[in-house]
Amino acid sequence: MAKKTTLLLIVSVLLIAMFAFVACKQNPVDPPTPQEEVVNKAGEVSANLVYNGDFELDGDTDLSGDGAGVEIVDGEGVDGTHALLVKQTENYGEVMFDLTDYYGRGKSYYVEAKFRNANDPDGRTDDLNAKIDFSVASGVGYEYVGHAYDIPGQYDGSWLDEGECLDIFDIQVDGEVAPLDQETSEYVTLSAIIDAEQIEELLVNQTQLCGGGDVTLYSLSIVFYVGTYSEGTGQSGYIYYLDDVVIKDLNKEIKRTGRTYHPDDPDDPEEEE
Repeated sequence: MAKKTTLLLIVSVLLIAMFAFVACKQNPVDPPTPQEEVVNKAGEVSANLVYNGDFELDGDTDLSGDGAGVEIVDGEGVDGTHALLVKQTENYGEVMFDLTDYYGRGKSYYVEAKFRNANDPDGRTDDLNAKIDFSVASGVGYEYVGHAYDIPGQYDGSWLDEGECLDIFDIQVDGEVAPLDQETSEYVTLSAIIDAEQIEELLVNQTQLCGGGDVTLYSLSIVFYVGTYSEGTGQSGYIYYLDDVVIKDLNKEIKRTGRTYHPDDPDDPEEEE
């Protein structure tokens, strides 16, 4: 009788373990930690977050070339002063500003920049459209693909509607795309708002598409470029000037958190910065 009882207990334990294993396989990801809803709202506006965005100071600027060569030059700016000469060399060529350190959940950001065609004989003239864009990468998305681009759902976002820019933030924007003049070489101004709700939506969607879990930010950046990305030549070959780059935090009162994705691996290079 004792042997039979022991056998039944063993079978019961095995069955419980089997059901627990199946349940874990069906629900492999812990539910995300609940967070308060993000809502777009006007707040305290910061000064320009871009160091030397008008390129009038000697030395560095916060803007960097990604698949593009950049150089501060004299005499080509909006008022005949300094500007950033950009030569896009890769199909993804662009000028980038890393906004990650200024991130805070609930913050919106105003972006403005001026572009001018350089009229360089070596520069491309087809699809000569200046553009500003943004890139949001979630922590789970970064883990899923191993880098901060081509994450499922990453390119589904858009700038805030012009009407909402006025209604919510009382800001008139110029739009995120404009053709560059090939004849007069005049500067064109682009401006737009990347809003808190859009940033949150992108983070949530990426997290869900990449397996679920807590919604965190790996990186947030603003990019400036000419042309259109595609395989092959894409955005390579465009030569232009960039000036008066302005990025402002529209909710300075909300605390900055920066990157909220923190891997457990102590050897991760991102954790050693």
